[in-house]
Amino acid sequence: MASVRLDGVWKVFGNVVAVRDVNLYIEDKEFVSILGPSGSGKTTLLYLIAGIYKPSRGRIYFNDRDVTDLPPNKRNIGLVFQNYALYPHMTVYENIAFPLRLRNLGEDTIKEKVSSAAKLLGIEGLLDRYPSQLSGGQQQRVALARALVKEPEVLLLDEPLSNLDALLRIKIRSELKKLQKELGITAIYVTHDQSEALAMADRIAVIASGVIQQVGKPWEIYHKPRNVFVASFIGTPPANLVTVNLDRSRKCLLLPGGGRYCPPRHIAEKLAAVDSDSIILGFRPESVVLSESPLGDYVSIEAEVYTVETLGRENIVTLIVGNSQVKAIVPPVVEPKPGSRIYISIEEDKVMYFDPKTEINIEYLEAPGMEEAIAEPMHTPRKQDMEEG
Repeated sequence: MASVRLDGVWKVFGNVVAVRDVNLYIEDKEFVSILGPSGSGKTTLLYLIAGIYKPSRGRIYFNDRDVTDLPPNKRNIGLVFQNYALYPHMTVYENIAFPLRLRNLGEDTIKEKVSSAAKLLGIEGLLDRYPSQLSGGQQQRVALARALVKEPEVLLLDEPLSNLDALLRIKIRSELKKLQKELGITAIYVTHDQSEALAMADRIAVIASGVIQQVGKPWEIYHKPRNVFVASFIGTPPANLVTVNLDRSRKCLLLPGGGRYCPPRHIAEKLAAVDSDSIILGFRPESVVLSESPLGDYVSIEAEVYTVETLGRENIVTLIVGNSQVKAIVPPVVEPKPGSRIYISIEEDKVMYFDPKTEINIEYLEAPGMEEAIAEPMHTPRKQDMEEG
């Protein structure tokens, strides 16, 4: 297997910067998800690693081997596409055997490897069928078997579960994670589905507008987002964001509805370094407690109940705070009346603070090397910087 390293990788199509100055290291046997919205550059980044695209600038390494200029068939990768890309005129056996025939292996060796891969994916009884005779889940397994039969150093997956129904996606993703760990293979998984990324990956690289916003373990991405984009993209519902004014003389926050909150000293010191008279408060919907009056040792904000969605095991309450809407996930027995006034209260250690100008989480403001992890405004690089090679 192999580690993967991207050093200052760019990809430009005409005047469009699809991937901008990406520095990313993926350890041997690690499962990393590249997560981002449509058009964020995640698939372009995967194709650069695969060798389908060549970087406009920067280098790509497998272990210590520079593969930047090598075509896909020289990189020993397995690639699974969103639409599976199975050959309709070939049986399942022939589809799986195809990459081995390109290597001119003997028929006995091919038969042994195909049988082994089919057994591993639980499709040994489907080898004589054609893709049109298979369900979506079965086709996905065939595509995985074809990718794994080559015993690749790196397995690349481009939204392989997006065409499956919700229940099957949950089943297959657990099987895929288990398989990756059993094989000890390096896997890079592109998706726009945050639940997949959070459930499967050892680490997640969040990307937007071609820029890596944050790289971290799932819990870190969720609970300690580096900037407003990550906070607002991750979570269902995502993090709530409310802009409040600062009272610098008393090192306090002026909350909507007339409330005031003076944060702990370590937070107040970082707020003092923010070049603004306001701050963006962030908090997760499940961190909210609803009450008729402010709660001690909580950040309590007065709000108006807008709607209540009953989902069986929980309710989602939408509330109006100043000019913003916020969400609260509460037990099903909590069902406030729309139009009523109520307090939303958040534990102090569950509140996030973002600089309104840079949109950076103030927790990271003094972290070394932060400039490499924070998204910067996109710009078109100089033409001489973008020359091929």
